[in-house]
Formats: sequence, structure tokens, C-alpha cells
Amino acid sequence: MAPLFMTVTGLSDGELPQSTCPDGVLILKIPGLCVGGTVDPRIQNCGYVAFIRSRKDGSANEESPEMTVCRYYRTNILLPWIEELRFIVHNHPSDAPVPDELTTVAWLDGGMPQLAVVVTEEMQSQDAERKVLTCKHAAAATAVEQPCDTSAAFRTMKRLEAVSTSAAFRTMKRLEAVSIADTQSSVVLKSQVQHIFRDNEDKLKLRAANQRVLVDFLVRVQP
Repeated sequence: MAPLFMTVTGLSDGELPQSTCPDGVLILKIPGLCVGGTVDPRIQNCGYVAFIRSRKDGSANEESPEMTVCRYYRTNILLPWIEELRFIVHNHPSDAPVPDELTTVAWLDGGMPQLAVVVTEEMQSQDAERKVLTCKHAAAATAVEQPCDTSAAFRTMKRLEAVSTSAAFRTMKRLEAVSIADTQSSVVLKSQVQHIFRDNEDKLKLRAANQRVLVDFLVRVQP
């Protein structure tokens, strides 16, 4: 599985100051934010959280924060992950020409900022050199096109959500909280997330309550 990458959008100037984040983006790299990170504390693969400030203005030629995040993801996360898998599975070094049989197909959702980055000359050249074919889902249609979203498990979950009561949901969350709190790995991950937030408190100025909710979410989100 590719590294987890999450975005937190709609931040204000007060939460993500212009003085410390002039491009409106802060990307945090968090060890342990990965599949198995709350099961085994030795698993320290990194996940990422991107904070994006709302843009009130800007010229048509100026790259938006959403485009900056997409460019970062493709260049620093997606492509290195593809090349790492090619080496592990096929023993193909990242600095060697890529044969046609190792061509990779990558899918995007319907977001236009992502498409704007993918079609740039720079990104098209990079993808052509590294044999990456990028496809895009139709706008607002990923829930009916993506294989995971159209699977029986996803449809069953949606049906259960429609008939679940708030009381049952609260009970489920309390049970989940107990199971998460009892794992030493979750304690380790929570400490790491809090430490990274403290190291970036000059850039990220969330209200204490909002930060607690976000930390709690990050500790629970990985499979």
C-alpha cells in the first residue's frame, strides 16, 4: 500500500500564518502513520498530513495551494513509492531506463487541481520518462467508479450507515476508544504526532480542541 496522505483544508490565516507558510501549505511527515502503526510500534513507515490555507485571491497564473500539494505528492511520495516497488518486486533500479513491461497506471479522483498539475509539461515529461500512465475519474463519480467503492463491502457499509442510530454509533465509538487506548503502539504514535505538532507550532496554530480531535483521528485512521 502507498504511504497514507491526508489533507486538512480550509485553514485560516491565523491557523496557517502567511509569515511562516507563504505558499499556504504545510506538509508534516509522521513516522508510524501507516498500516499496522497502531498494532506494532516497530512499524515506522511514514504517513503525511497536508494542511492547506484557504486562498482569498490570487492571479490566474499563480499555482494554488491544492496544486502545490498535488505536485509534492506525485514527486516526493507517489513516484518514489512506484520506483521502490519496481526494485523490490522486479529488482529494477530507480536510475535505470524503465522497460515497457514495468509501465505503471495511476488513477486520480475528479479534483481539477490534480489534473492541472498532471498536464503540465514538467509532469508529463517526468511521467513519460518513468513510464507512469495517469488516468482520471470523472468529476464527482469516484464512488461509482473506483473498485474499492463499488465493492460489496463498501455497499454493505453504506446500507448499515443508513439504518444505524446515534446511540449505537456512540456505543461503538466508546468500544473503539477502549480498544485503541489499550494498545501501546497507539500511545507511541500519539506521542509522535503530538511531538511533531509541537515542533511546528510556529507554523500551525490550531485551537487546542481542534488539535486534540485531529490527533485522535490520526491515531485511529490507519487500518
